[in-house]
Amino acid sequence: MSRADLGGDYSIGLTEVYKLLVNNLPCKEQKKRKKVFNIIGASMGSYRAASDVWELQNLMREAFGYELHTCLCHETSVDEIGDIGTAEINLVMRQEGLPAAEVLKNKFDMPFVVSAPYGYAATLTWLEEVGKILGQLPDVKMCARLRLKAQNTASLKMYAMMMGRKKNTSGSCDRRV
Repeated sequence: MSRADLGGDYSIGLTEVYKLLVNNLPCKEQKKRKKVFNIIGASMGSYRAASDVWELQNLMREAFGYELHTCLCHETSVDEIGDIGTAEINLVMRQEGLPAAEVLKNKFDMPFVVSAPYGYAATLTWLEEVGKILGQLPDVKMCARLRLKAQNTASLKMYAMMMGRKKNTSGSCDRRV
């Protein structure tokens, strides 16, 4: 390896490792398993990766009744990566996982969603996108709960703006005792 090959940041290495794993470990023919998904791009070098994986597992379980099969690369065995093609869908958490998801789409006809849901409104949008791919609506009660939380958060932001302190235009500190 020449010094010129060391340019860029760690994300380039992650992208290449994910691609190498999905190109070389999975068997060519794999039977799909029902209600199973993969996560791609959960690097332990990423901020909050473990909690994001946990949250995605809970969302998929509650919204669709799905269970996690393989998570590249967080607490996953070589055997799990070997049959990564058995899942129905891949959830790509970070851009470094996108090329691996594309390899799996071409190799096993596996659809994928790119993004991690942050915030109530974004989570609802994400669930709808995942649901379209799965051909299944997300759990109605869960979506209603998320909509209510999104509305409450928007209301709180509005009240905070309305109750915000007025700017002091005199340039002096007005401290009355």
